[in-house]
Amino acid sequence: MNAVIPYENTQLVPEEPQLRSIPYDLIPTESKSLNQEWAEKTFRYAYLFGRDFGSANWGESQYKQAWIDKGLELQAELRELGVQKAHEKVLSIFREYNVFIPGSTQRPTNMDDALVVINDKNWYTENQDSKQALIHMIMYGIFRRGYNHWAVKASQDWLFNYEIRIDENESIKNVQGKNSRQKKGFVYRNLVQRASNAIADRIQKNMISNHGHYISVRNKGISCKFESKHFHHFNAYIVYPKDTLVNLMSPQDQIKKKLRDNITLALKNNITHDDITKIVHECTFDIDDQFQDFNSKYNQMHNNRYKKQIFIKLISNAQGKKPCIQNK
Repeated sequence: MNAVIPYENTQLVPEEPQLRSIPYDLIPTESKSLNQEWAEKTFRYAYLFGRDFGSANWGESQYKQAWIDKGLELQAELRELGVQKAHEKVLSIFREYNVFIPGSTQRPTNMDDALVVINDKNWYTENQDSKQALIHMIMYGIFRRGYNHWAVKASQDWLFNYEIRIDENESIKNVQGKNSRQKKGFVYRNLVQRASNAIADRIQKNMISNHGHYISVRNKGISCKFESKHFHHFNAYIVYPKDTLVNLMSPQDQIKKKLRDNITLALKNNITHDDITKIVHECTFDIDDQFQDFNSKYNQMHNNRYKKQIFIKLISNAQGKKPCIQNK
């Protein structure tokens, strides 16, 4: 039921701004796409973002370049806003899960603090499944439908500030939006793209350095081991890169891995099992020969030393001196 406002108080109620429609793809996510061709197609919307733009300036190149510069400025503004709002969301999740910086009673207040928590081995390994679910949420979950309210609201607030709205059916390329992210418009896309990549990259690098693996939503990669997981109704993977797997191996396991890789390569190149077995036997004989040669030289050296000690002792006795025998 709508409230009845007395006539004499109507002037106190702020009027709803009239929102002007803009294409859902007005500002692309790639900076290189903000070029002369883009400026020609979109200049008619420039006035919405600055008083310096008007219909009288349509054909003047200097104003088109100014519009390109403004587009880059708007793009950077949205990226920075996205990173800021995403970090705020990450910290709110840490508060929700009652997470403290290890060894203190202080809660994380910035992204660096959050990484200190994630990097701590004791924190990470205790109840590891729940910790991995938390990390998955801040890397990927907050950008998924149902958990991305913060990004949707930030987009709406930005649009309202410029008194504009996204028209899902209007495009500078004359095509309609094909997916949910496109239909959210260029504001949402620019907000989340930089933020999602920046957060995922930082956490991934830190997890590899401190835990030897990281969490991903893709199972594509060369020389990686993947362990399937399921977090918050989403599929995910624990990824063990090749380099970290080798570093975590014992020296003997590393040698075995190299041997296995070489045998696999040999078999792929049509070297038979008999040839491989023969090579193994030859290596065994070489090692036995080297060992026997070592024993022979050692025994000879030991015998020579013993003979030297006896000789010194005999000479000393003949001279009535105490022998000075050096164990060299």
